[in-house]
Amino acid sequence: MMRLRLTGAVELIADGRILDIGPPQRRCVLAALAVDTGRAVTSEALVARVWGDEAPDRAVRSLHAHVTRLRKTLGEAGDPAVQLVRDPAGYRLTLAPEQVDLLEFHRLSRSAAEQTTSGDRLAGLRNAVDLWLGEPLAGLSGEWADRTRSRWLLAYRDTVIAWAAAEVLNGDPQRPIGPLTDLMTEHPLAEPLCAVLMRSLRGCGRPAEALALYAGFRERLAEELGTEPGAELRNLHREILRDEWEPAPSAPPPARTPAQLPPDVRGFTGRRTELDQLDAILSAGDHHPRALPILLISGTPGVGKTALGVHWAHRVRDRFPDGQLYVNMRGYDPDQPLTPLDALARCLTALGRTSQDLPLDLDDRAALYRTELAGRRLLVVLDNASTVDQVRALLPGTAGCAVLVTSRDALAGLVAVDGAHRVALQLLPSDDARDLVRTLIGDRADAEPEAVSSLIGFCAHLPLALRVAAELILARPGSTTLADFTAELQDRRRRLRRLHGAGDVRASVTTVFSWSLEQLPAEAVRLFRLLGAQPCPAIGVRAAAALVGLENDQARDLLDVLTRAHLITATDHGRFGMHDLLRAYAFDLCAPAEVEAGLGRLFEHVLTTTVTMLNRLYSPLGPAAEADAVAAKAWLDEERDTIIVVAGHAALHHRPDITISLADHLFPYLVRTYPVEAMTLFQHARQAADRLSDKPAQAWAEFGIGAAAANSAEGLPRAVEHLREAVRRLETLDDPARTSRALNGLAIALTRSGQVPEALDHWQHALDLARAAGAAPAITRVLNSMSNAERYLGRFYDALAHLEESRRINETTGNFASLGMTEHSFGLVHLALSRYDLAVEHFERAVHHQRRTADHASEALTLTGMGVAHARLHDFETASDLLDQSLQILRQAGLKEGIANVRTGMGEVAMLSGNPAEAIHRYKESLAAPFDSLTSIAEAHAGLGRAYRALDDRATARVHFEQALSGYTTMGSSYGADTVRAELAALDSGAIPPPPAYISL
Repeated sequence: MMRLRLTGAVELIADGRILDIGPPQRRCVLAALAVDTGRAVTSEALVARVWGDEAPDRAVRSLHAHVTRLRKTLGEAGDPAVQLVRDPAGYRLTLAPEQVDLLEFHRLSRSAAEQTTSGDRLAGLRNAVDLWLGEPLAGLSGEWADRTRSRWLLAYRDTVIAWAAAEVLNGDPQRPIGPLTDLMTEHPLAEPLCAVLMRSLRGCGRPAEALALYAGFRERLAEELGTEPGAELRNLHREILRDEWEPAPSAPPPARTPAQLPPDVRGFTGRRTELDQLDAILSAGDHHPRALPILLISGTPGVGKTALGVHWAHRVRDRFPDGQLYVNMRGYDPDQPLTPLDALARCLTALGRTSQDLPLDLDDRAALYRTELAGRRLLVVLDNASTVDQVRALLPGTAGCAVLVTSRDALAGLVAVDGAHRVALQLLPSDDARDLVRTLIGDRADAEPEAVSSLIGFCAHLPLALRVAAELILARPGSTTLADFTAELQDRRRRLRRLHGAGDVRASVTTVFSWSLEQLPAEAVRLFRLLGAQPCPAIGVRAAAALVGLENDQARDLLDVLTRAHLITATDHGRFGMHDLLRAYAFDLCAPAEVEAGLGRLFEHVLTTTVTMLNRLYSPLGPAAEADAVAAKAWLDEERDTIIVVAGHAALHHRPDITISLADHLFPYLVRTYPVEAMTLFQHARQAADRLSDKPAQAWAEFGIGAAAANSAEGLPRAVEHLREAVRRLETLDDPARTSRALNGLAIALTRSGQVPEALDHWQHALDLARAAGAAPAITRVLNSMSNAERYLGRFYDALAHLEESRRINETTGNFASLGMTEHSFGLVHLALSRYDLAVEHFERAVHHQRRTADHASEALTLTGMGVAHARLHDFETASDLLDQSLQILRQAGLKEGIANVRTGMGEVAMLSGNPAEAIHRYKESLAAPFDSLTSIAEAHAGLGRAYRALDDRATARVHFEQALSGYTTMGSSYGADTVRAELAALDSGAIPPPPAYISL
């Protein structure tokens, strides 16, 4: 069989012979035909491909000559199936795609990606890579050849990356290292390439080379692009640093099974055709196991899309044993449709992830979401979406799941690009509408069938309007006939048509809505109007009372009235929501002054209540206040999303000052534990500050964004960027205290990024500013932070001097919270100096102050340090008890930061008590902890090195010491690095090793 090679030099092969094609231009003509083999290519296109934009006048004549020669060459090959023919559309080469190596390469690559087993995927990728003979179109020049060659080289690179990943997954990481290394030379800034080569090196037991590769790649990025590696590469670097040696088997944590579907619709009737369609689409997916079923219900407002979707989801929920996610995308909210980023946060939280786990970048967060859903059978319901972009990031990557979308829009892109199956929901058919009315009002429907038909017509066959009308009918005396009711309805519709125009569906719907309101007390109608103006998807009793300016009991009664009238719906946790059609109708009834006054009351209520709860949380003064703090934390956790929605709305509507104040007060509650929510809030605050042209607030919003990023998953590069901007802005203002605080935050982020020298410069500047301003809290904050950096560098006496100054200031001012931090830092320095008794004394003082101020997170960290100090004093029982207390506090507070340190401390207890095997287990638990730092990873590796050395496994010990050294070096901790170098020297010489470096505790 004849074959054409386009990888390497263009060659035509028949019966094992390489045929003489002729000069480069003729080979280019053949290649230009071959890439579209089986399809006609016009003379104009061929001329452009071979000669480019500046083709000579005789180019067409030369093309014909080349075609004639090529026909002769093909004829000599003796394969009658391969011909070069001319038809009205142009020239067509009849080679089969599998006879062209490059086309076969592409086919094999695509086919491999569709395989469901790793073995089949690997086999297909191997075959594709084996076909590649070198740079495509070698020896050919010209714009088309250069552009095509570049595109094919990128495709080859991507295929090699996929092949290498499959080899690593299937247990042969050595095989792709050579090709990957060659490609790295050609693509020195390709992150996916660097990542898979690092994985291959790690898989071959060469982690030091993988870490060196990362260091070189990071340096090239910084020099050439001025940026840091992306999240995937940073995560991989961290994984290699914390890589377990002979990992102990452990059961994965149980997956959370979300069950988020709203209650099924009461009295749901009809829609049998649509239900059958949805069932058929889902069942068809069983015959296409690699395709993700995406079901789309589209239709006009009020037609029952959500009701149908929720009802069908309940019918099929048993087919999805791993749960159901439900997200109201609020696509037609005029101000704040739910963004894909926020929707992903809600889904990931429902799947068990915390805010600290969530990447800040949309693509990274979507990738984490797809990873969470991989291998699971889960139904995702995305209700009330408005655009394809809102939906696309929430599509799972595997076919075991299914997605149901409801939208007023047809979402053509979701159908055309993503393969969604649309069910267009029409107005409720007459028979179905009659069944619904019968379900709602009972036998009266059968007694007056003509009146029921009129009622259905007046309600435009919309289920929502029929339900509201049915409630009106039931509220009438039994002597009122349906005919009387519909006659009144017809009279009302005539009046409304003057406003809306004949034939407008809204006229029919608002006829029912307006009549329903006329039956209600005036205060209930006023609450209804204002509920349409407030921004929250659902609202509680107290917020509703503030909105309407009444007492809580009065508001509760009015909400009950509106619920019975089917104008609002009771949701979970004592809240009430509205259908978007009713919300739009209610909003249309509001006067601007009424909206402004109502929202102002709501905003003030949210701010006042939030500040009250924060004061209770952070200022407890006794046992009763401790209980108040617990209740305040529960309230803040419950209302957190609502507060952020209100802040966003206030930024756009009349009260940007509320947004700025909420962000300022919520900083300590959100930034550390809920960084993603903090990021959203401070973005709202920045928008509010921009509206007010409030430069101090703009600068402080940048600081908040940076601080939130520093506490989120892989957010340090973004944190440093925003913190630098905050410092730049604050330095132009006369606010040295806040500038000092921002510099302190920037220095902390830089330290965690391994840029300690620059961090120390910023701390010195921050200290100078704080002293000049006489701001005692700012001074002690910077002194405490500087002492930690000095401890990293082994400058213990400088650290002690700064802490002495901090303690004097705190004792003078009575700042017990800061005094607790200072005593904690004292303990860490003395622990590093092997002064264990002194360390315990300082830790005990720190715990006293931390409990006095209910700073439970800091208390947990101090208990960890105290536990390690007791272990060094060989008081193992006390040490174990303190570490258990620390772990319990962290878990109760939902804090992941610090768990790695506790596990390392437990490893120290086991190691010092003569149980290195138990120590190994504990250190590995530290490496597997969900939120750690490079220093805690390095300390765990150093601990593993000591434990394996105690078991006389020097080779394994050396691997872990080298990984610890890499971590400390990356962090810029000369003290930690020097300690590990001494450990390695002792490993070679048999000398007594130094005590461990305690840095991250």
